[in-house]
Amino acid sequence: MKRFQRIAAILTLRDNDDAPVLGWASLVARLAGSTEVVGVHCWNPVEIPAELRQRYPWMLEPEVQILRERLDRLCRQHLALAPGVRSTIELRQGSTLGEVLNLVEPGQFDLVVVGRNPDDHALAEKLARKAPCSVLAVPAGAAVRCTRILGAVAFSPFS
Repeated sequence: MKRFQRIAAILTLRDNDDAPVLGWASLVARLAGSTEVVGVHCWNPVEIPAELRQRYPWMLEPEVQILRERLDRLCRQHLALAPGVRSTIELRQGSTLGEVLNLVEPGQFDLVVVGRNPDDHALAEKLARKAPCSVLAVPAGAAVRCTRILGAVAFSPFS
């Protein structure tokens, strides 16, 4: 299977949500013979008022560096890829839906793996409707294993 060469795994920096997303991205990458898995995290920067910055200078730690370190640690812990598969991290500033669509719009990715939280599954649903590539929505706490596979066939050239 050569369909899913580049996979984007959407990360929230919450262990319970990201572990299954990275686990499923790893599984699909191994089965598909993928070339790259990219961990994507989107965030809105926090504006710290000048008075607080003077009083608490440690709040000025570089946001991007801290995010990158946390994402690196998370990927090392939960991403198990075959030898030769690249893994990179992409940090995007802005709304998650808009930034992910901008990232996958040019046809750069074949699959987006996103967590589906029972409290808020709007992101997964919107990506499934709007993304120009396949989307795998992983339920929160989902085990990373396949016990049964259902193949839908419509007798069209694509199925």
